[in-house]
Amino acid sequence: MFADERSYYRPEDDDEMRRMLVTYISLRSALIRNVWRYQRFAQIEDEKLRLRALLVHYTAAAVLYDYSARFVLAFEHSEEAQRR
Repeated sequence: MFADERSYYRPEDDDEMRRMLVTYISLRSALIRNVWRYQRFAQIEDEKLRLRALLVHYTAAAVLYDYSARFVLAFEHSEEAQRR
């Protein structure tokens, strides 16, 4: 997918990057919804449910952070992939 020696991307490369971006944004949105939904886990009285909500909240936030950082790092040095 990466252009290597070229200063451009082929149409197939561009299509694949767009597909990956749409997939990433969809998954990111789902994680953000879970972080938002369970942000008030501390207010849940039932301890078992509170701990489950905390786990979902924390895991969604950690995965969101990890994959966001991976996405940025994957294209960090690729000027062709960055729109100015």
